[in-house]
Amino acid sequence: MSPRSARGRLAAPTFRFTPQGPCGPIEPVLPVVLRSLLFLATLALPFVVALFAA
Repeated sequence: MSPRSARGRLAAPTFRFTPQGPCGPIEPVLPVVLRSLLFLATLALPFVVALFAA
């Protein structure tokens, strides 16, 4: 009986951390995506200005 209760105690924190597990790798991806979008926007800006100027 005691090993089962010990497993339950050890398993409870792992279940608490599993919802946070997928969120961990996703959080650093968002700034990278924003940076890439900003970089692409700055690359496209001269072409957009040239189209409006022409």
